[in-house]
Formats: sequence, structure tokens, C-alpha cells
Amino acid sequence: MTSPQIPPHRALSSESRVALLDLLHDRGHMTVTELAEGADLHPNTAREHLQVLCDAGFVAGEPEKRTTRGRPRTIYRALRTPDPAERQAPSPRASDAVARKELTQVLLQGFGERVESPAEAAREAGRQAAVRTAPWAPGEAPSDPVAALDMHLDAMGFAPRYEDEPPTFHLHRCPFADLARQRPEVVCEFHLGLAQGVLSASAATARASSDEEAPTPMDAPALHPFVGPQHCVLDLARRTPGQG
Repeated sequence: MTSPQIPPHRALSSESRVALLDLLHDRGHMTVTELAEGADLHPNTAREHLQVLCDAGFVAGEPEKRTTRGRPRTIYRALRTPDPAERQAPSPRASDAVARKELTQVLLQGFGERVESPAEAAREAGRQAAVRTAPWAPGEAPSDPVAALDMHLDAMGFAPRYEDEPPTFHLHRCPFADLARQRPEVVCEFHLGLAQGVLSASAATARASSDEEAPTPMDAPALHPFVGPQHCVLDLARRTPGQG
């Protein structure tokens, strides 16, 4: 099956993908593990980003030539250097524009229309917006929840960094910071719902694949806004067996 061609500007709209491409230009042939370490990414997240770069024609991955038994690793190399114009992400990003529209609708509900729970209304709007702002086609979310959420948060401009124990995303740049400081009970809850929607989409992909080695699904129980001037923390929780 041939992968769809991805526009160069979309492939390079992610800081993480640009970092991976720069590493390949600097160091030559590298494995996923080496690239993940060099870019400070989870290996599964790095693998998803590399696939986008491959689909856009910036990178190629080839099986390692081995003389011993065992599954060969994939070795990645850069195919070309992007032109400066290609490095300029569209502004505003499509996902950013959609999210702002959704947020505006939620905020307007608080004026002239009674909302029983603004926070829950915002979370539900975020869960619905997760589908419309996703950087992948419907039904094609990565089955790895960390990779799916990392890619989505990165596409939204949050500059996410994942910590494994306990599972946590540190968000170092909020593209909605001004709104969030004024209405955290709406804006931050909207983003919590968006994370929950992404994780649900990832879990659905994993169930559809029937892969016994698929990563454990995750939930996002809480978002802690502004623990620092430009730092929010998103808590994750691995689902226990039997959870829906």
C-alpha cells in the first residue's frame, strides 16, 4: 500500500520532526533508538515522526544488513535538505484555527446561555475537537498512546516532553496562554478533553488491530495549568485490564 504524499510544509511544521531531520543531516545514518535519544523523544514517537518525514520525501528507512540471526533494525538517512520556504509552517496552523473556533463556541456558551457545568462542557468539546484537529486521517491514530498524544500536542504547538514514571506530559508552551489565564476552567478543561479524545482514538486503533503486543491504553485524568510561567503538566494513567 502506497503512503499518501504529505506536503513539505506540514512535515516540517513540527519542531520534533525538524530536530530529527537535523540529526540525520549532522550524523548520517541512524537508528530509531539513536534518533529518539538525540531528539529527547519516546522511541515510538520518534518512529511516528520519521514515518511522516519518509512520506514527505525527506527521509528514507532501510533494513540494516546483518550477518547474524535476528530481526534487522531500520536505518534512517536524510534524502534532501528542505528549502527555507518549506520550513515555514502555515500560520495559523489548521489544527490551531479549528481549536480556536471550538474554544470560542464554548466560551460563548457562558454568555446568554446557561451551562450546568462549564468545565464538563469544555471537556466534551475538547473530546469532539480531537477528531477535527488530529494530524492523521480518521481511524488512523497511532496505536501507541504516547506517540499519538505527543504528535497531537506537538502539532498544536504545546512543545510537549514526555516523562515515563509516572507517565506525564510536560507542556512548555501554550498557544492559548492569554485565554487560559483568563478562563482556565474552560480553556484548560478543553485541552484536557482534547487529550482524552486523542487517547480514545489511539485505543480504538489498538483494538481494531487486534495486536497482542499493542501498548497499554492510557487515560488523562488531570491537567495542572501553569505550574510554572510557561509550564503545564498533563497527568496520564495506564488502564488496568478490563477497563473500557
